[in-house]
Amino acid sequence: MLSGAACRARPRLGCLLLSPVTKTVTPMSCTGSHRLRSTSSMQGFSELARERSKTVTSFYNQSAIDASAEKASVRLTLATLLYSGKSPDGHHILSSAKYLHKELPVRIAHRIKGFRSLPFIIGCNPTILQVHELYIRAYHMLVDFPPIKDQDVEARFCKLVQQLLDDHKDVVTMLAQGFRECRKHVQDETILRNFLDTTLCSRLGIRMLATHHLALHEDNPDFVGIICRRLSPKKIIEKWVDFARRLCEHQYGNAPRVRINGHVAARFPFIPLPLDYVLPELLKNAMRISDRGGGIPHNIVDKVMDYHFSTAEESAQDPRMSNLFNNITNSGNQSSPMHGYAC
Repeated sequence: MLSGAACRARPRLGCLLLSPVTKTVTPMSCTGSHRLRSTSSMQGFSELARERSKTVTSFYNQSAIDASAEKASVRLTLATLLYSGKSPDGHHILSSAKYLHKELPVRIAHRIKGFRSLPFIIGCNPTILQVHELYIRAYHMLVDFPPIKDQDVEARFCKLVQQLLDDHKDVVTMLAQGFRECRKHVQDETILRNFLDTTLCSRLGIRMLATHHLALHEDNPDFVGIICRRLSPKKIIEKWVDFARRLCEHQYGNAPRVRINGHVAARFPFIPLPLDYVLPELLKNAMRISDRGGGIPHNIVDKVMDYHFSTAEESAQDPRMSNLFNNITNSGNQSSPMHGYAC
């Protein structure tokens, strides 16, 4: 019996396989130069067909992915990453690369297994299927990579890791689009929430490990990979306070002052990236709080944690909010605009 992923992949990938064949027929009356161009075109289409055939085969032959999915991932603590991070001879970089080479296929296989468990109507969505294919392709690229024995191979592995990071940079957007398209077909929100919780958490871990390994090559005395040796919470908070105040002034014409109390001189090893995600959202919500805000209506309290639920459509009627959203969207992706709490 074919797996659900194989059934879903058949119509789309089958058409892809057939498309090159119809373009390689050369008329008998063609000139020599035309034949030469046609031969080159045939070779290109043949290579494309082989690549697509390999992709199709990977959907039907899942034994390697199944075997990897049965393995448990090896988790590393922040302390392990920090204290094994630097050595004078560069051995730490080879050790990190070997760990990634072994660990990434396992974690990716877990995610592929998660895609297979989706309800059929969701798994058939072209955008969701495209993300599924990205994970399968990444798995095979990592598994097919040779053992890492020296710095030359490790340098090639770094290029592969960077390529995969670039290929997967839009996965969250694609998942959001795919599930938005399937929204009316979602019967059990719990299945969707569990899938996205696991997938997004796993994706964050994979990208942090990959980014950490690439950052080990940088010569920065204050950092070990992506870990800051002496992180100052006060400095990071001040940076995002300035950002949130400027955003608030743009939105409302005024912004509250922020005073930082506590152990303001504290410094400790930590990864700045999660703080850069969380702090601006906390500060924006705090600055937007109103004495007459009304809070969250009781009839939507149970929905506010659902991925597909949002009150953005209602707020879009406010022209000030709409203009702010357009400005922030055009200026970059540092942080989302100020919007309703938890929605």
